[in-house]
Amino acid sequence: MLEEKEKRQKGKEEKNNNTMPRFDLLFSYWIFTWFLVYIAGWTTYNPTFALTIATLENGIMLAFMYKTRIYTVLLFILALFLFKLLPLYVIPRSIHRRDIVATFVLFLIYAGWMYYNGQTLTYTIQVSKDVIDNKRDLPFTSLMKRILKIKPSQ
Repeated sequence: MLEEKEKRQKGKEEKNNNTMPRFDLLFSYWIFTWFLVYIAGWTTYNPTFALTIATLENGIMLAFMYKTRIYTVLLFILALFLFKLLPLYVIPRSIHRRDIVATFVLFLIYAGWMYYNGQTLTYTIQVSKDVIDNKRDLPFTSLMKRILKIKPSQ
């Protein structure tokens, strides 16, 4: 019980600073994992609906990145291509009711995971704002900046 309280407290502390968020706290990575599971043939639930919604959300976020460092924007576009657009190109673009339901079920599981880790869904909104304001990097952009030897946003 004490361990769970410490975990929740650590999650709250992360919410209040500008550290890079864990990938499991970002729904985009859950959707990409679903895509990989679908491609591997381990599920018949098609992630096209989820990928489409996530692509639209990322497009809106990209529109607000006009004051963000150019290399961060370019890395964000690369991530958008690799994690959203390429998967949408590779898989069949059919959306059925069961796939929409699966998206909402996955989101509910994600919301439960966020709660378990001491986070709220507003955390992801704050992460997006911090990325736009050059205060925080996402896991993929952070990795690419390390590979390319670019200073982190902080």
